[in-house]
Amino acid sequence: MPLLHRLPVLLTGIAAVVLTVAPGPRAGVSPGETIDKSRLAEVRPLISPSIEWILDRGATMKVVEAKPVGWPQAFREATERYAGQVRLAPDGLKLENYIAGQPFPTLDPNDPAMAVKVMWNYEYRPYPGTDDFVEYDFPAWDGSLNRGSRSSWDRSWRRMI
Repeated sequence: MPLLHRLPVLLTGIAAVVLTVAPGPRAGVSPGETIDKSRLAEVRPLISPSIEWILDRGATMKVVEAKPVGWPQAFREATERYAGQVRLAPDGLKLENYIAGQPFPTLDPNDPAMAVKVMWNYEYRPYPGTDDFVEYDFPAWDGSLNRGSRSSWDRSWRRMI
């Protein structure tokens, strides 16, 4: 499959990485505070619709200090051990010499294949890692890229079966 057909997925992956590493908004919320319905307007830019829904219905949320969520030890060790030998196939559709861990832990912004490597890192991430990741919530563009042909957003449920 030509790389052009994968472009929407690659761009989505890059956006996900940028949004993940960008510092989050603070808006006057500090560790130790409790958020309830009375502060909903203040925290709305910081929370997801589902959190807004439960706060609006009476739930409370205690704010805690942010802390990094690290990789499992075995995944980190495998990355350190094997990442140097991983190569991207010329067509970008497979990895060569991959054994375990994150295939490309160090990314160069000037590398023309960086977007493809980001997506391989996404594919071989430690799963699920945290409770805020939902595999089936990653939409994919489906259909032909030819002018006049139909395309649609599709949510793949294959991994949920």
